Amino acid sequence: MKFQSGGHWAFPWPLYRTKCQSHYHWPFQFCWPFGRKDNEPPKAKKLQVPKKRLPLSLRETGLGANIALQLAILSGIVALWIVSSKRNGIVAVPDTPSSLFDSSGVSMSTARLWTYALLWTFLPTFILSRYRDCFGGVLDELKSSQPTMELCSPSGAWDPTCHAPGCGKEHRWEGKWELYTPLRFLPVIVKYHHRMIRKRRQRATPQQTILLDYGSLGYSLPIYNAWRALRNRHFLVAACMLVKSALSVASALASSILAVATVVTSVSVTLHADSYVFDSWDLSSTYSNTTSLRPAFDLVSATVVNGASPLAWMTPSHSFRPFYGDFSPETLSSVTALTTAYSATLDCDILDPQALGQEGEIYMEGQVGTSDGVVKFNFTHRGCAVYKWLRLMEAPSTVYVRSWAVTDCSLASGRMRYGFFAGVSDASAALGLSNLTLVACQPVFWNSSALVTVSAASSPAPSAPKTSQGQNPEYGQVISSSILRSDPFTLSSYGTYLGDMPLYAPTDPSEEFSMDAVGRLSYDCATEQNATDALSSTLLTAAFQTVFSAVFATMVRLVGLKHINTNSTSTSTSTSTSPPADAAAPVMDGLLSMPQNRLFVVRSPAAAVMAAVAAAFAVTVWTAFYAAINAPALLQRQDLILGHAMMTMTDHHPSPSPSPGPGPDSDSDMARYIAAVKADALQCVRDEEEAEEARRRSSQYPTEKNGAQLKPPSSLGDEQRSLRGKDLVEYAGKAEGLRDWECWLEGDKLRLRKVPYDNTGVNPGSQAV
Repeated sequence: MKFQSGGHWAFPWPLYRTKCQSHYHWPFQFCWPFGRKDNEPPKAKKLQVPKKRLPLSLRETGLGANIALQLAILSGIVALWIVSSKRNGIVAVPDTPSSLFDSSGVSMSTARLWTYALLWTFLPTFILSRYRDCFGGVLDELKSSQPTMELCSPSGAWDPTCHAPGCGKEHRWEGKWELYTPLRFLPVIVKYHHRMIRKRRQRATPQQTILLDYGSLGYSLPIYNAWRALRNRHFLVAACMLVKSALSVASALASSILAVATVVTSVSVTLHADSYVFDSWDLSSTYSNTTSLRPAFDLVSATVVNGASPLAWMTPSHSFRPFYGDFSPETLSSVTALTTAYSATLDCDILDPQALGQEGEIYMEGQVGTSDGVVKFNFTHRGCAVYKWLRLMEAPSTVYVRSWAVTDCSLASGRMRYGFFAGVSDASAALGLSNLTLVACQPVFWNSSALVTVSAASSPAPSAPKTSQGQNPEYGQVISSSILRSDPFTLSSYGTYLGDMPLYAPTDPSEEFSMDAVGRLSYDCATEQNATDALSSTLLTAAFQTVFSAVFATMVRLVGLKHINTNSTSTSTSTSTSPPADAAAPVMDGLLSMPQNRLFVVRSPAAAVMAAVAAAFAVTVWTAFYAAINAPALLQRQDLILGHAMMTMTDHHPSPSPSPGPGPDSDSDMARYIAAVKADALQCVRDEEEAEEARRRSSQYPTEKNGAQLKPPSSLGDEQRSLRGKDLVEYAGKAEGLRDWECWLEGDKLRLRKVPYDNTGVNPGSQAV
């Protein structure tokens, strides 16, 4: 480094050294080595007159970007809609916290909420609002260009009857417009363009050109401005205004296009079954003197009579073969699989006690009301002999509902019979019982194929044993089930339980009825359906069948299932201890269904947004055609106040006294029009003052107490005589007499003149020749 004069250091660049400035009070300053040499003069800038170009929003680039953005928005919404319909949602989203505070209750956990909100609420709204601004640029350019289009576009085409200077010259670019449009290869557009040029119309008016203003109420009343544009026959501008209003609504609706909904998703899983039920049920290993049916009766009372939920892997009528899988879902889930269901039904016959009494199959021994009063039943049901008896109680009006069982029938008759008799103690009746009901049933056991869905909310942890015995009690609650196929099977060993069922009595010490446990459950079940006619034979029989099916399903769930010992090496071939063939292969396929939050497309807001963007696409294509056809006229558009001042100036200095003629030697046409507006406005002010003075003179004013007359108020003061520019502009837009002017462009100068009228009062320029 080299120390320079001034107390600064610079790098020693011997070949190309730049001049270091020393006005910074730093101890060191580094010079850029590739700057200008000390002795090199500054380069002079070449200035050129800028070429006329269309506004960026109306060029091919701007309109093409608008069309591309519109197609991208429409394609994006359609693609998301299709994916949302076919895949049951676009993507899975995590659960949002239910509280804004963490577990300690101190810090707020809003990070995920804010991140996800950016995805499906803020982002669509941001895109639509930014596109609305882009489309607003096109509208602003059209509104600012509309006066120029009225001056030199086909809407203000030449008039053959006009002999003023400049008439017939405003369309010198006819035939050259193809140089400005990319649509020159379309002959239809060319024919339409020349047909519009050949149209002969009246020239534009001041209301359509120099007094035209769509921006004053553009944001507050867009619909009103669109109506004004329609009245002026500016259809493209009106369409753009309406579309921009629709895009403003669509940008607000964009936040509702995407929404989160909870749906059920399913995945395939591998399941295992480690238990089975033999077709020939061997109860020697489970049933003993200590085995009690009381838990089964209590569960049936809770589920069938009182409406409680049954145990896992069973319904009130079926018991299912359990299965398990190697999964641990974190949320409430369900598993669906094809498994085996076990159930039992009763094929019942309601017997006629009178017919049996006439045949001597029902008779009574002893007397009613004594301790030796007994009703004996001795009949045959489907080849099975039934011999039972019922001891009558001494108390009158006692309700009897008692079950009975026969387990030693022949193999041909079905081995077992189960039934009940019911009635009310009545000493006047023939058998000592009134309303006597006798029902005999044959049990039928079913092995069914069922499609069952169970809950999997609390499946065992990975460290827990993967067996149905180690499952949480909540796992396996049956959600739904459907029986696909049922086959009867023999379960003669169930007679051991069946024979003991009538021996169980209710545990209520205040019981006044003579019933056993099954009879009491049947009577309670019938009472729940019809309390006034609970002893109806039909109603009581249906309740008895329901209770029997529930007791059997509960017994299968409690003591009927056997677990497969996969480590056993026993070679025993006994059919009573060997598992069935399907139990030896416990692997099955299942479906794990889990609730999941997924992102969906909401149809109504999406359709509304697509309609608004589609309308914007159509209007943009229309604008592209419009800009391509009228490109030469759009090139004459002026920006800023300076450009408009140049348009309204003449090529010479104005004379001291303005000439009334419209020729090129006169003063500026705009100055003459302003002078006419001021003169008309001042005349209007004078007329109002004179009318106010006449009203004042004709009025009688009250006098003061001393008789002096009060001074009348003045309606218009001297300060109102000086009219401001804004007042004149508003007056020119409303005055009828100032509308009979016509405007056109002569070269790049604005020309105005008052429309001449013939003797008939008709404007000859407004008629077609």
